[in-house]
Amino acid sequence: MRLARLVALFLILPLTGAAVAQDVPAVSFEQLTIATSAVSLASATVNPPGLSAAQYCTGVVESADVRIRMDGTAPTASVGQFVPSGATIHLRGADTVRRFQAIRAAGTSAGLGLTCFGSSFGTGPSVEVTLAAYGSSTTGTGSTVHATSPTITTPTLTSPTITGATISGTSTIANGMTITTPVLSGSVTGTYTLAGTPTITSPSITGAAITGTSTIGNGMTITTPILSGSVTGTYTLAGTPSVTSPAISNPTVTGDASSGVVVSKTVTFTENATNTVHTGTVVIPAGSTLIDICLMPTVLWTDADAGLTVGDSASANGWVTDTDLSTTDLILGERICIANANDWGGKQGAYRTTAGRFGQATTTALGGYYPTAGSVIGVVSVVTPSAAAGRLFMTVTYAVGQVTAAVSSGP
Repeated sequence: MRLARLVALFLILPLTGAAVAQDVPAVSFEQLTIATSAVSLASATVNPPGLSAAQYCTGVVESADVRIRMDGTAPTASVGQFVPSGATIHLRGADTVRRFQAIRAAGTSAGLGLTCFGSSFGTGPSVEVTLAAYGSSTTGTGSTVHATSPTITTPTLTSPTITGATISGTSTIANGMTITTPVLSGSVTGTYTLAGTPTITSPSITGAAITGTSTIGNGMTITTPILSGSVTGTYTLAGTPSVTSPAISNPTVTGDASSGVVVSKTVTFTENATNTVHTGTVVIPAGSTLIDICLMPTVLWTDADAGLTVGDSASANGWVTDTDLSTTDLILGERICIANANDWGGKQGAYRTTAGRFGQATTTALGGYYPTAGSVIGVVSVVTPSAAAGRLFMTVTYAVGQVTAAVSSGP
């Protein structure tokens, strides 16, 4: 009986030892760079000299997606089993290892380091792809996003650096973001830095702080901006802009009314051999004060009957009556200015016959102040046009003041 127990124990021991895992060393390793042409394992990897042929190879796809085939035909970027970056590839069987080929699936090359063994490690499919598991730091919901042309819905990005982005629709850009060479359209809000050479087409920017040297393209509307530094370009300031200590070089003031500034407009009269009447009109906006009208010849007129009058809609010669432009009335080096009696030249009209009189005495114009819009009209008349010599300049100066109400006091 005791002998039988010993024999039974002896038979059990080998079975218990068989459950211990065996240490199977790798027979080869190869690092593949998977680019635009299909690649396979080298012969020395598949059949390492002096060692068993590779029966099982495994490795992780790095950096980019790939496509693989094991049927003896090379895969292409669009045909083949798709393997995403981060997945683990398992190859079982000598034929599968030998016929394995891979190519990148898009514009970025991938890496794949395959470790090969002389044992197939049990049964299983000849090709197996294991996707990378989500880590504990993964956030958000939805499908996996890959490197090329991803669609990301309502992401939260904190201080990223984005290169060559096309931002459209209604996008909120978090504080501290740097966007290099972006293309912006739609409604974009937030605080961010534009670097590189951004393209911004006719945007509407609200509350912008523009500093340094900035070029603002045509068609831009900036609402309530804060401008500092050197800003160039053509744009519209809307809202209540804040412009601190600006240096404005060679500005061009257009239109008829510019509150708080003096406007000076010059009309050029040029003699020709065709026309008998030359008319120049300067509109005086409502609320303006006429400062002066000056008349200066630079070339005497050829026609002996060339005459000048200056007035308005109420009186054609209210400021200057018929003045000879060919000889004695207004010769070179002289001028007629209505604001100074010494420059009247004896040709003053009805508006300047009384001391202190400067214009109409009507509801339209009172002493040079215009409650409603008016005009200064200069006319040169020629009887027989025959030459193109005479030149005369009429400069009209007026101001549209910023209205300030007087403070009333007393009983």
